[in-house]
Amino acid sequence: MKICAIPFDIVYASPEENIIAVECALRLVEPDTDLVVLPELFTTAFVPDIDSVEKLAESNDGTTVESLRRWAKSFGFAVAGSFLATDGAGHYFNRGFFMEPSGTVTFYDKRHLFPLSTEDKVYTPGRDMAPRISYLGWVFRIVICFDIRFPVWTRNRPDDMYDVLIVPSNWPHSRADQFKILLAARAVENQIYVVGADRSGKDAYGE
Repeated sequence: MKICAIPFDIVYASPEENIIAVECALRLVEPDTDLVVLPELFTTAFVPDIDSVEKLAESNDGTTVESLRRWAKSFGFAVAGSFLATDGAGHYFNRGFFMEPSGTVTFYDKRHLFPLSTEDKVYTPGRDMAPRISYLGWVFRIVICFDIRFPVWTRNRPDDMYDVLIVPSNWPHSRADQFKILLAARAVENQIYVVGADRSGKDAYGE
């Protein structure tokens, strides 16, 4: 299993620019790669206000998901990460995805919303546990950023085992050491591989 994480600098609230940037980056990925992991909210970065969220949030058949489906089919590898989603009924989610080359996609809505921003006030927390995703003989789970702080949420249970935890994230440089410690802790306690894909650049919350 060959995995590539792309920590690119997300342009704030600009899906078109970010989709173009990701497509350019994907063209540089080695052709024998099996999975590419993108950062949290890769098309928008974290958007804190409800007016902007309403304008930017997409359904599961919007431009972002269609781009993911096209990339996975064209390049021949799966793509994982998260995007700003809506159910069309006034609820907004930080939605994880795992898009396979076949076009099969699995979604997961972030359960633990960060309380020191407006995420827990503007976004809706997910209700379901991260699903098991079988891909090329491996079993994956995907959680998002702040989820990694909750060990029970990622517990590798004997009746529900998995091999790899994917963690698209937006952690600032000031807490980089904590991020690495938490990723390692989840790997050790569950005896799994963990892939964290953080963004680069700067936003209103840090570098």
